[in-house]
Amino acid sequence: MNFAKNMQYLPKSVLIVTGILLSFFLIQCSDNPRPKQINPVPVKQAEVTGHIRVLDEIPQHIQSVDSLTIFPGDSEPLYSVELIPVLSFGKTGKPYLTQVNYGIVDDKDRVLTVNVGRPNYEQILHVFNADGSYHAQIGRHGAGPGEYSLVLGLQAKAGKIFMLDYNNQRVNEYSTEDYSIARTIPLEKWKNSDGKEFGYIEPRNDGNYLLTFSDNRSKTGRIEIKQVVMDYEGNTVIEPLVFPSSFRIDVGQSNQPAPTMSTISFLGKTITFLSDEDALYTVWTRDFLIRKYDAGGVYQSAFYYPIGGSPFDLDEYTKTQLFSPNARQIEKAFETIDKDLPETFPVIDRLMVDDENRIWVAVPAGAQREYYEWWILNEGGELLAKLVLPKTQRIYDIKNGYLYSKKTDEETDTEYVVKYKIEFTER
Repeated sequence: MNFAKNMQYLPKSVLIVTGILLSFFLIQCSDNPRPKQINPVPVKQAEVTGHIRVLDEIPQHIQSVDSLTIFPGDSEPLYSVELIPVLSFGKTGKPYLTQVNYGIVDDKDRVLTVNVGRPNYEQILHVFNADGSYHAQIGRHGAGPGEYSLVLGLQAKAGKIFMLDYNNQRVNEYSTEDYSIARTIPLEKWKNSDGKEFGYIEPRNDGNYLLTFSDNRSKTGRIEIKQVVMDYEGNTVIEPLVFPSSFRIDVGQSNQPAPTMSTISFLGKTITFLSDEDALYTVWTRDFLIRKYDAGGVYQSAFYYPIGGSPFDLDEYTKTQLFSPNARQIEKAFETIDKDLPETFPVIDRLMVDDENRIWVAVPAGAQREYYEWWILNEGGELLAKLVLPKTQRIYDIKNGYLYSKKTDEETDTEYVVKYKIEFTER
């Protein structure tokens, strides 16, 4: 499963502050963990309505897409779906997790979590066995071999664990045999030639890496991201793909010596996801249009549902976005660039592809967009099922018929990972 996506490619200083503000909790350690079985109570579905609108017409820019399949916007799913909890990781016993930033499943069916704790906000990578018992800690906070400081990505592929350590500007690769450090690669290995700045990196199953570069952070207006497949030495293996990304505005004061840039997402952005087969799926968040590129970067096909998002509310947007300018600052910036605010929110917020090539699309729902209605689609785009989860219940991994998600203990306000069996029932 992919590194945490949809990051805004922020400056290093902002990323550090973000990590700190998201990390208020206490971690404890012990040598005597015990597995935790949990009662098989299915996840209850919340009722959500009014979060989408079916479009009367197919927009012209959609009609011109090659190899396109269009499904009805009011399509009914073929199946109902339930999540049956099987095990929890880190809820009881020790180490006692308090806030989980990442969670993945490796080729040994072990669950790896990145937990962050006070007083130093240090991130720790823990490994749990498939039965829920504790296995080991990988590395520790620091700058030495196998150590890490600010983890911004975690992924398991091809018998290795890949960790993006932004503060130390490197990727750590650990073996899943004994979780020892296998290789450390400085990010300077991968450079872009046209002035775009490093944004993200993902390993591919073929041994290469998918690099994402973005426009210079001082640029206003619509920015672009460029995704390039490179090898370990930084050589380009597959020609880059370029996509439109978020929109930047200047929210600084007129008397400030330099512009103050802010990235906004409500005008749309491109989300990408790299599958286990190294196929790349992309979506522009304002359109329910999923494109697929093969492992060689060649466009294959697309499918589309003619639906739009809920009515746009600027105050709601500013309240739910970390480090967002206030509504008046955004309005002034839009007056300066002579651009209108949108009528609707983007219709899509997240995109995932599981190990069976089912496509999971998160559509914001609820009065305050506090839920995700996950549309589960087959590889061709046909709607299989819909699953409603709180937005705070982040899905980490989907593998071998199980879904791994973050949950919060309401009594202790601590977080842990739950393994759910995915059960489809024909409607």
